[in-house]
Amino acid sequence: MDMNYLAENLPLLLQAAWVTVWLTVLTLILSTVIALPLSVVGLTRVSPASQALDMATLLLRSLPTLVILFFFYYGLPQFGIVLSPFPVAVIGLTLSAIAYNIEIFRSGLRAVDPGQIEAARALGLPGWRTWVQIVFPQALPIFTPTYLSNATLVLKGTSVASIITIPELTSVANEIVSMTYQPFEILIAAALIYILMGGRAEPRRSGRTLEHDTPACVFGKGGRRMNGNHPPLRIGFVSLGQGPRPDLEALHNRLFAAHGFEIVPVWEHVLDKLTATELQAIEAGAEAPAIRALHHGAGSDRAVGPPGTNTWFDREALTGRLGAAISRLEDKGVTLTIVCAAEMLPALDIRSRLPVIFPAYAMTAQTEMLARTTPAARIGFVVYGDRQRRQQVEGWRSQPWAGELSLHFSGAGSDIDAIVGDLAPVRPDLVFIWAYGAATGPGAAEQISRRLGVPVVSAAMAAVRMALSFLPAGAEQASS
Repeated sequence: MDMNYLAENLPLLLQAAWVTVWLTVLTLILSTVIALPLSVVGLTRVSPASQALDMATLLLRSLPTLVILFFFYYGLPQFGIVLSPFPVAVIGLTLSAIAYNIEIFRSGLRAVDPGQIEAARALGLPGWRTWVQIVFPQALPIFTPTYLSNATLVLKGTSVASIITIPELTSVANEIVSMTYQPFEILIAAALIYILMGGRAEPRRSGRTLEHDTPACVFGKGGRRMNGNHPPLRIGFVSLGQGPRPDLEALHNRLFAAHGFEIVPVWEHVLDKLTATELQAIEAGAEAPAIRALHHGAGSDRAVGPPGTNTWFDREALTGRLGAAISRLEDKGVTLTIVCAAEMLPALDIRSRLPVIFPAYAMTAQTEMLARTTPAARIGFVVYGDRQRRQQVEGWRSQPWAGELSLHFSGAGSDIDAIVGDLAPVRPDLVFIWAYGAATGPGAAEQISRRLGVPVVSAAMAAVRMALSFLPAGAEQASS
């Protein structure tokens, strides 16, 4: 290695590194300032604005940054709009970063228990103070590691600006190499500079997890703060799809808090490590017993946000993976495990060291008690479409005590108005939100109950109530 040659050109590389830093800093500032307020859109309800934003972010995530730069640098002059290279680089990099930052911020905001927003409203806090003082401080430690990782990608992505003559680090290094034909020293030096800059943006790993870093100021039942003097319960959760599932995590936090318990949720997602090809191989046939599970689409970024694709998978293929997931959770020291699926699993063969809660059997036990004294009771079910309805009819008809029950179904999933419209005419005695992911929003079950005038039990509610019955007498209540 020629050190004299390297020393001679090092000042040029350092000067170019400052251009890279400025590009990165401006991109991060602009993308954060724009993405943070936009990430709130669509969190509380779906609207035309949130749908338009989702389409825009999907489009920007699908486009390579280089294509965006070419559009502004070479495309706009065709219409008489000429921009200098540096603003084009900032605009292109910012648009690309905004699309990812919106999803990063959303994933953190969704992980905050919605019950805290309700508690803040009950205390009369204005909307902006709720977000600034309650929600964002708790979402910050959740999305910070992903945000910093994305910042490193932005730093490395500035190299594409060399295509439009920006004198950043990659551009200057290539220019020196083209003049001297000595690439080794220059490219090694450029690589080391990138490593030094990028390493400062990476999140520090101290062995602590987000479970430990999440703020403990969680509103409990009645708006009281959860008492931080007692350690929270470690509860295991198994989803039969892919993660993360901030919606279900917020739901369980809210349900346990209603009973005065603070929990640390520990998750296993049975399909997390499967590729698109492997997922396709276990899709259910048209008539086969199936379970509807969420997973990431073929083109989605698993590192950002929850899964968004629903598919019917073979029931036995999914349940065959349950035992290993439950065992892993027990090795992590959970008190018990809740399986986040409300299907009846006739071929289930699982052995565990600790209690495992299957919501379907908790709800079935409640129904059997009703059927023993009111054989002709009318039971309402909230499911996802005809396929789940057919499976439930078959399962219930196999129960010897359920022969006289009158079963009525709504396939509306999470549409509360449609659920009420489907079930109100039959005047059910009891309603189960059987699909685990249906109507998970704050107060959804209570709203359906009030409008129908009957008890409404969700699969998650039944699971939590059953889980509480398995807790030892010495289990600490956070609100005690």
